Amino acid sequence: MFKTWLSVLCCTALGLAVGATTSDFDAQAEAIVANFTTQQVLGQMAQIPIYMFMNADNTLNETLLRDYAKLKIGSYNLIPFNDAANDITGEYGWTAPEWRQVITRIQEIVMEENDGVPMIYALDSVRGANHVMNTTMFGAQINAGASFNPDLVYEQALITAQDTRAAGISWIMGPVLEISHNPLWPRTFETFGEDPYLVTVMAETVTRGLQSNNQTAACLKHFVAYSRMPTGHDQDGVTISDYDLLNYFLPPFKRSMEAGALSTMENYISVNGVPTIASHRILQVLLREDIGFDGVTLSDFGEISMMNTFHRVARDSNEAVRFSYTHTGIDVAMGSDTAYLNGTTLLVEESPEFLDRMKETAKRVIKMKLKLGLFDNPVPGADDVAKCADSEDCKMQWDFGTGLSYTEFTYSDLALSKTNVTSSSDTVDVSVVVTNSGSMAGKETVMLFLIQPYRSISVPEVKQLKKFSKISLEAGVSQTVNFTLTADDWSVYQPQIGEGFKLVAEDTDYVVAIKPETDCDVYNETAVANPLCATFTLQTGDYPYGSFLE
Repeated sequence: MFKTWLSVLCCTALGLAVGATTSDFDAQAEAIVANFTTQQVLGQMAQIPIYMFMNADNTLNETLLRDYAKLKIGSYNLIPFNDAANDITGEYGWTAPEWRQVITRIQEIVMEENDGVPMIYALDSVRGANHVMNTTMFGAQINAGASFNPDLVYEQALITAQDTRAAGISWIMGPVLEISHNPLWPRTFETFGEDPYLVTVMAETVTRGLQSNNQTAACLKHFVAYSRMPTGHDQDGVTISDYDLLNYFLPPFKRSMEAGALSTMENYISVNGVPTIASHRILQVLLREDIGFDGVTLSDFGEISMMNTFHRVARDSNEAVRFSYTHTGIDVAMGSDTAYLNGTTLLVEESPEFLDRMKETAKRVIKMKLKLGLFDNPVPGADDVAKCADSEDCKMQWDFGTGLSYTEFTYSDLALSKTNVTSSSDTVDVSVVVTNSGSMAGKETVMLFLIQPYRSISVPEVKQLKKFSKISLEAGVSQTVNFTLTADDWSVYQPQIGEGFKLVAEDTDYVVAIKPETDCDVYNETAVANPLCATFTLQTGDYPYGSFLE
């Protein structure tokens, strides 16, 4: 099994060393792609769903599969199950061993037809390995966000990766990193919530968890501002300022990419009238240049074709392909047929100068496969199959009410380490005493909000969550909770897409507020001081107040 690649490996002497650096992977990918034919280069840019080569009884049609393999398709995805097949087989899903059997055969045929280069299989695993039967299912991401418990979310991501890997699948189509903006949006439950800071913390956590084993890749969805639609109707166009885009919707993606996310997926919307899939500003300037993302960028399902059929910016599918490669940093097209491959073939025939651009894409895809170890172990996760949970009944693990706060908490003694900040490198330490004043043990999420009453760069928010800590207290017990604020917390991104990320903060007052319901009444000079509010003043001289008025 998989002998072809081993022979190539010996001939090219590209052994994949344990602990290889990014530059090592770059060099290995460069050497592999240098030996590719044009067809192999273009094939790495295409992704085909499994149902395109399945028989009616949900068995592989190896003849059809081999036809795709001969086209050097580099990636496959989705599930094969449909009502017609279910009626024949009575199956509605595969267990990890059943998935592995299919993935192994796909990989064998692909590597036979593509000089030993492995494919990578992609599957949505967004609340556990939800397409692998008899694995651990979790609540939706909105539940995970509500936990305010990054450690718990990390463990959930570890198990999700483990169970997906057990199926022989390496590319996880998740997490969803949207900011919930409109409760009418039908995908709200897929998000971590409506707060940019909370979502950013969870985004980094889940990304690290999904990729901690170095055999599964996260795919961040859906870059960017997909959830901003004004009506809640999915795929509605979005109108958004650069300020809102950079400060509210981008941070979860940026933080996850900085944490090492290997891939991201664009979305179905238009941003300020330009479809994301055709947007040079979003997918090239912002993603590739400002953020510096060098991972794989994937289209959402059928989006390149939808430039013609939905967005109406391309007059046919071939023109859609041309636009995507001349305007954006897209790498892989998720589609249902070979139209994308046909379009890239035509593009290279008509404009050979684009082949170098496509080789860069192929190198990114190959580098991801190298990082995941697919050239050494094309069907990972054999040791994880036995770890998948079964579906047998078990005793209730917790009594009703465990972990919920059937008690009351009181807050006191809010203190700041300083009230004047004279340097951008200064920090402000915040402490508050939390007491379980009820009669039962309970958990409390202690939240710190920051208010900037006046700001010239953009209309200020009422308040923004900047820190949180979840604590557990026995009845009658008090705990001092400490936070540290830095310039990252009181600064905002200056809205200049195409010029990198510049954090700025005006010299003015900033108000710390503890607890979500706390009203600091910042515009009422005669208001009675709230003991859970405290003010510090920024006086660095870097940006005097009013610097950003246009």
